Amino acid sequence: MSKRQKVFTKYLLLLGLLLVSFVAGEMHSQTVIKAAGNPLVYTGTKPNTNVPTYNNLTHELYFSVTGKDGTTAHSNYAALSGSGDQNDSVIESQTYQSVVEHFKATNKSDKAVFVNEIISLPRYYGNTSNVVYAGDDVPKIETHYNSSNQSVSNVDISYMYLNGNTSDLQDLYEYRVMGTLEPGDSVEVNTPLKVLPRTNNSIDGMQVSDFSNQRTADGQGWNTQEFGLLAHFGKYVSPIDYWNPEYKNVFIATVDDSDGLPILATDVQDMMPIISRNLDAFTYSNIRGETIPAGGAAYTGSSVTIHLAKLKGLDGQTSLTDELHNEGYAYNILPDGTEQSTYTFTLGTTGGSIFTDNGTIVMNETKYNGRTLGDAYLYMHKLIDAKNETYPVSSKTTWDPNAYKDVQFYDINGKKIDKPANASYTVQKIDANGTAIKVANNEVDMTKDGVYQVTYVYPVTNSVTVKKTITITVGKGNPTPVVPGGGGSSSTPTTPAATTSSHNSNFSNGTKTTTEPAVPNYAAKEGAAVYATKKIYLYKNATFKKGQRIAIYPKAKRVNRPMFVVTDYARSKGGALRYKVRDVNHHSKTAGKVGYITANRKYVVPVYYASMPKNKQITIISKKGVNAYRNVNLTKKVKHYKKGAHLKVKKIVKHNLTSRYILSNGGYITGNKKLVIQGNY
Repeated sequence: MSKRQKVFTKYLLLLGLLLVSFVAGEMHSQTVIKAAGNPLVYTGTKPNTNVPTYNNLTHELYFSVTGKDGTTAHSNYAALSGSGDQNDSVIESQTYQSVVEHFKATNKSDKAVFVNEIISLPRYYGNTSNVVYAGDDVPKIETHYNSSNQSVSNVDISYMYLNGNTSDLQDLYEYRVMGTLEPGDSVEVNTPLKVLPRTNNSIDGMQVSDFSNQRTADGQGWNTQEFGLLAHFGKYVSPIDYWNPEYKNVFIATVDDSDGLPILATDVQDMMPIISRNLDAFTYSNIRGETIPAGGAAYTGSSVTIHLAKLKGLDGQTSLTDELHNEGYAYNILPDGTEQSTYTFTLGTTGGSIFTDNGTIVMNETKYNGRTLGDAYLYMHKLIDAKNETYPVSSKTTWDPNAYKDVQFYDINGKKIDKPANASYTVQKIDANGTAIKVANNEVDMTKDGVYQVTYVYPVTNSVTVKKTITITVGKGNPTPVVPGGGGSSSTPTTPAATTSSHNSNFSNGTKTTTEPAVPNYAAKEGAAVYATKKIYLYKNATFKKGQRIAIYPKAKRVNRPMFVVTDYARSKGGALRYKVRDVNHHSKTAGKVGYITANRKYVVPVYYASMPKNKQITIISKKGVNAYRNVNLTKKVKHYKKGAHLKVKKIVKHNLTSRYILSNGGYITGNKKLVIQGNY
């Protein structure tokens, strides 16, 4: 698998660090998205007010939420399994104070009905849940009669505890209501809940159910229907809160380094526009997949999509895509040869950092060349690299751009290539007034002072063509110095000062704290790359359900295993650890998707080795081979090793979130398991 398929980290880190700090920029001439009030309970654009009926009973199962200001709001009703009705809601995590789970069944028939209902509490779905029963005594049953003189309904309640621990009401995980309910009568139970301080799980959501049991026609068994109810805790995050027009934060441009990790694209970073001048390129959808209108409610868990073709450059008029193409760059090129048109990320997702080529961390709010970096990352490919050059006057009559000695081309996998057969160039002479004049035969006259522009053109695919213009100065150039537009620069931009960040973060109500993450030692760190060793699925939520699968990844050979970058952790309702990830398989249709995968080591493992091989030998398995470098950041290539080469290693070292093997000759080589394998093979 190519470098581009190795780590889509910057796209993976695309737009990370949301919720850590707000990004902004001054507004251009466009409509501002206005922040709406944040509902205490958000039930979506089409709230579910249906109370389902089964076995002649209506089943009301819902949450009521009381805010810190004393107001109370109602969640959606539970939905009968398979009905298609919406059953989830969002509880505003910053302003709620208490939650009550309500159950009520009413006999709507003209005959007595046998009631046999099992109602779960959040702990039913995992004994690690910290949403627990909050009462001082067991919940009591209330019976409401159809008439004041009717008292023949007879319904009882029983309770179930985790591991039979009846001494702790917090271990109550379900109760059972059973008996006979006369026509028109109702039975009701109201169950207060509370959220314990975080220990080793996330309180990003809770799930409860009403299991309604009815005897089969032969009276020998039971039919069961489930009424499911979901609620998510989320911080209200109106888009305008992120991209406030009072600030001028800019997009961050990133590319892959030689090991597939994100670094700042210094060639084009100064071209990046202010984020808030491009808000019309952003669309939003809530956790239910519904479009969020301008000013609508958005919470952590909602998603943001950037429509790349709509992004404008610094002048607010020219397409940023076109400007990048003219600097030898493009966004991710898909298998069909087209350029990726959208990047989607999740509000509340915390990504990792990117680095400069010398390992300095670059993060949101870092100053770079006097401009403040925002928290929206744009991942791109460098396809042409060329620099301005100055040559002395010589007796040689011409400098031949056709030699292509001042330009380097790359394929869509980031590999250096010789001049593509379809590449071309044009030469223009720039006079003292800055006027460009086409040069006959595209030649640069080296016998006298002058300034020329050479434009290289590279049709990468049928639909993507990039260009790069450099300035060639001969001798003293023009009598009056002219700085033609569009050229590259031979100077190296100032490296931004290092900023520090703690990745030892926890999750709590959609925000981050600085406590140690409650994850096992074997778990991959945030920002690290992992791959799947067996067939897995990408899910919308941490509690896996077949209907919420986003993508499938079949079992693949080692060099083709699907790869992801870990952006966060979560727990399922049953307490199982999940990785929140971004798909970094560049040339796959799933590239850039965000969701949850298993953290089970039988299925998902880190991409980079962390130990030495027993025999201190590694084998190159990449069909394209692997380079060895003089530096740990894999710069200054010293040798290329073909597939099958056996190499002696003397040490393994960490580099950011990757690893390198030090060869017996002192060179550095990647520790990526998709490129090398321990032992002799």
